[in-house]
Amino acid sequence: MEIEEMNWTDGSGTALKKAGALLSKIEKDMHSPDEDYYADPHLLIVDMRTGASLTVGTEVKETGKTNGHGYRRCKQVRQRVTAKLPTKKIMSRLLKIAIRNFVPKDAPEDEYSTVVKKAIDDIAKEMADESNWDAADDKYATAITAAVGDILGETWSMRAGDTCTSFAIEPAGTTELDFSKLQRKEEEEVKHVLGDF
Repeated sequence: MEIEEMNWTDGSGTALKKAGALLSKIEKDMHSPDEDYYADPHLLIVDMRTGASLTVGTEVKETGKTNGHGYRRCKQVRQRVTAKLPTKKIMSRLLKIAIRNFVPKDAPEDEYSTVVKKAIDDIAKEMADESNWDAADDKYATAITAAVGDILGETWSMRAGDTCTSFAIEPAGTTELDFSKLQRKEEEEVKHVLGDF
């Protein structure tokens, strides 16, 4: 039976994501960002309401970044990036340049403020209206980004290392769990700790 055909309780995927995030945090706390390491998780995941289950293990490959393992966490990387310029500043400065081209500096205040408001409204509408977008316009954004990069230069930044996986996820059939035995075992352990009263 395929995994998709099994009877999984709704919300199982979200629950596993939450559990995965917790386990990833624990792993991160155990290792240095400069560490490059491998692992081979072998997991059995069981829906305890329906018995649907699957296994997660290593998919062995001759090539690839995991070097035959199921999991690899690469060390952090130092990279060159273009110095950042906030979008808000970019928009404000471009608007200022645009207004300067249309309104003389010596224009009366009421005329100046009217044109500024009209320009802001027109620009906002243009940005919000996708129907006017032409793919050719993208060249201007690319050119501006390159020009800003030339002026600001580049800076160094650290980023987290890549996570590489080579997992095989396979159905494990329907698992029958005998909870009565589990309950008895828990009672025996409690009795062992507390003793007879």
